[in-house]
Amino acid sequence: MNLRGRNKVNPNFNMSSMTDIVFLLLIFFMLTSTLVSPNALKLLLPNSKAKTLEKQTISISIDEGINFYINENKIDVENLEQEIIKKVEDTEEPAIILHADKTVERFRYIPEGGNIANVIDELPEYLKISKFYSRGNTMRLNGAGLSPTLVPGHSNFPVHPKEHRSITVREAAMISGFPIDYKFFGSHTKRCEHVGNAVPPPLAQAMAKQCVKFLEKCRKS
Repeated sequence: MNLRGRNKVNPNFNMSSMTDIVFLLLIFFMLTSTLVSPNALKLLLPNSKAKTLEKQTISISIDEGINFYINENKIDVENLEQEIIKKVEDTEEPAIILHADKTVERFRYIPEGGNIANVIDELPEYLKISKFYSRGNTMRLNGAGLSPTLVPGHSNFPVHPKEHRSITVREAAMISGFPIDYKFFGSHTKRCEHVGNAVPPPLAQAMAKQCVKFLEKCRKS
């Protein structure tokens, strides 16, 4: 009795359709990978001819907003020293690399009480900016004079009178008359807005006193 099947099985496997699928997937990943934004800090760094260190223990970055980062992790300026000590305490020869935005370097050319627009022609070529762009509030406070209205442009306050950095939220709050222990909440931008948009407490107190005097005078009359 002949029990052989009528249909023959072809042992060969056709790879043409599989290669087409792999090729399409390769094109898809090549196109989508260019749209992914890398997780890095946006810094306008000047060109350097220094040699790159082979072993980098810790990297400190300062962006345009004078925010400090250690290995791309944002750190409060009050805790910066402690965090650096923690990072290098177990290292015999720690290497600390500082990446400062070009904006920080421009601060060095602004005199006390001056503005970036007044010294724009004195800037080196790699720090040059247009005069139109320099019309903002990038000014240095005068330690012996009156402070201008503290409006936080791009989450920044004016430059410190002596140091090459913007004043902190706490310093701006004290200039505005807030108590030193007054607490601000929210992100750095929100805290800047709280100080910049607030009525200075001494002014609010003086206005309230005048209102009370006026109301008492009206009641007696």
